[in-house]
Amino acid sequence: MGAVAGAVLWPRLTQPGDTHGAARVEVSGPAEVAVGERAAFVLDHSDVTSWVWELPDGRFVSGRRRVVLTPRGAGRARVVVRATTTDGAPLVTTHHLRVTP
Repeated sequence: MGAVAGAVLWPRLTQPGDTHGAARVEVSGPAEVAVGERAAFVLDHSDVTSWVWELPDGRFVSGRRRVVLTPRGAGRARVVVRATTTDGAPLVTTHHLRVTP
C-alpha cells in the first residue's frame, strides 16, 4: 500500500519529448562514422523559437541548423538538441552515433 500511495502522490518526473502539439525537433545525420571522419548533423524543426546542440566533444552550439564534428575516439556518442517551442515548452531529441576505429 505504501508504494502504491507514493506512486500516486508523487508527480511523474519525465524528460521533455521531441514533440509538443505541432512543435517538433528531429536530427538527421549518420548513424555510424569512423574516427577522424567529419560528420554533419542537421536539425529539422517546426514551431520552435530557440535551440542548442550538445555535442559529444563537450561543445554547445546555439541557433545553427547544421553542425559538423570529427570524432577523435571510437565508441558510442550522442548528439542532443534541446529546444523551446513558441509557447515556451521544452523539447529534446537525441541522435545516437557509433564511432568505429
